[in-house]
Amino acid sequence: MISATGATVIKSDNLEELFAHTGHIDLLFVDAYTLHSEYAVNVNRLKNEYDNIIVVLFASDNSECKKYVEQGLCRATILKPVGYDEILRVMNEFIAVN
Repeated sequence: MISATGATVIKSDNLEELFAHTGHIDLLFVDAYTLHSEYAVNVNRLKNEYDNIIVVLFASDNSECKKYVEQGLCRATILKPVGYDEILRVMNEFIAVN
C-alpha cells in the first residue's frame, strides 16, 4: 500500500542490508521491539550515512516512545497497533508524497 504513494519501499529484516543500498533513504521505520544495543547502533550508523534520514519508531507505549525520542534515535513515533493512516500521516509530515 505504501508503494502506491509513489514511495520506494525497501523491506529489510536486518539493518545491515540497508548499508548496501545505493539510493537515498528518506524514512526508516523501526519497531522498538528490535532495538537491542546492536540494532540501535546500526540505526545511528544509518543516520550518519544518509543525510536527513527520518527514523520513525513503532512502539507499544508512550514511555518507550519518549525514551527513544529523548535519546535522539527517532524523530517520530507511532503507537502500536500501527495503522496505515498513521504511516501516511508521518510520511506527509516529513516528505512530499506523490
